[in-house]
Amino acid sequence: MTAATQSDVVIIGGGVMGASIALELSKAGRSVVVIDKGGAPGAGSTSASSAIIRFTYSNFNTILMAWESAQYWYNWNEFVGVEDPDGMAKFVKTGYLVFLTEGYDGVRQRELWDQFGIPYEVLNPEEVRKRWPAFETGKFYPPKSIEDPAFADDPYDQLSALFDPLSGFMDDPMLATHNLANAAQDFWRGISLQQGSCANQHFWRRRHWRDVGKRRSVQCSCSDKCCRPSRRKDQQDGRRLRRNEGASSATSSRSVFAASSSWFPS
Repeated sequence: MTAATQSDVVIIGGGVMGASIALELSKAGRSVVVIDKGGAPGAGSTSASSAIIRFTYSNFNTILMAWESAQYWYNWNEFVGVEDPDGMAKFVKTGYLVFLTEGYDGVRQRELWDQFGIPYEVLNPEEVRKRWPAFETGKFYPPKSIEDPAFADDPYDQLSALFDPLSGFMDDPMLATHNLANAAQDFWRGISLQQGSCANQHFWRRRHWRDVGKRRSVQCSCSDKCCRPSRRKDQQDGRRLRRNEGASSATSSRSVFAASSSWFPS
């Protein structure tokens, strides 16, 4: 029997949502397997996410979800609860500016924010330019093609804006996903991590160098010197990354991490 058939839950997709679900289920004592075609947690669409944490949504339920979730992003290390040896993602607070344009006066947005107690400011054009001198606050509506004689007309009015000071972004969404996967695995001691194919290893390492800027341990049975795994100290629970000598070409399209078993080819 495979780990998937012996587990309580199988999650399809190892991005930030799949990994966060795996963590919560692991905390609840469930055995979990997460299946993903990529070579590492968050290596798919999550790795290209803008990772913005904001509250500018048009309905109550979505703002409620974003507002409650933001409290965990703000206190990421505390929420994850396990220090990732590869580093921890960080929330960067920048605030979020929304211009009040034709057809959007921000009234409904403010009504919803008031219900949640989300702080904000209504800024007139002068205040916007004072804080962000590089911003053009002129109104040029409607959009015009460059061939339109009115394309270069002066603005007919100025834009006001809403500013929410608590929004921001996570500095590395792929690393945040790895933090979640690492924590999910930490709830089950004695786990070894294994990877699938050599092709996946190369992809993972290239993305990691580009997106994170540090070299993460990888497992590969390839004899190529560039694929030899880098070394690191054992993690707190005594787990050791081990070379996956038995990876077969038939498993090259998928990899699995299991919170109760291992990360293994499937």
